[in-house]
Amino acid sequence: MEMAGNRVKESGRKRLSFLKNRSLIVLMVIIVISIAFQVGFYFWLESQSYDRYEHHYRVTITPNSSAPFRIICPVPVNSIDKTYPEFIDELRLINGSAIFTNITAPYGEAIEVIGTGEVKLEWEASWSAKIEEGFSNLSMTSIQYGIGSSWIYSDSSNLCIRVVLISTHEYQVPPFYSSVSEGPSFEIRGYLATEGWQQLPISVGWMVS
Repeated sequence: MEMAGNRVKESGRKRLSFLKNRSLIVLMVIIVISIAFQVGFYFWLESQSYDRYEHHYRVTITPNSSAPFRIICPVPVNSIDKTYPEFIDELRLINGSAIFTNITAPYGEAIEVIGTGEVKLEWEASWSAKIEEGFSNLSMTSIQYGIGSSWIYSDSSNLCIRVVLISTHEYQVPPFYSSVSEGPSFEIRGYLATEGWQQLPISVGWMVS
């Protein structure tokens, strides 16, 4: 009888140990599945969300003669008034004959354009906000309460110039926020009647969609 009792006790201990081990395995499996689910959900959110800056910058110079001209005008800059490192390499001549370079003018960062006839330049770029900040301001520009002006240099008189910068910040963090696109727009449009440095009025707007 005593041996039988010992066998029952031993069997009970083994069964209890088995149940404990099985419970521990089940708990570990639940923890692993929970962690995998959370990691998967995080990467799903990352794949669904976006946070980007987009920039559209255009310069149009229209002279009243076929004589060559030299213009210095504002460029897109960031919060510390610096141009995008690849800006001058990505700036495209889409019309006319001109050479252009990035310079530091007396009033800030700028591009110098030397050309003849009507000249159009364009820069379009976008990137993740995680990589680089936005270049959503214009250099050589002063703005207060939505009213401002920009410095422009010309070695010729009697020509028209138009500078446009549209910057947007697009972001979305589903499922908590809907898609948002917002940012400033600037437009300089004027007639340069004299030579040298002069200030032209600038139109400022803000777009939200």
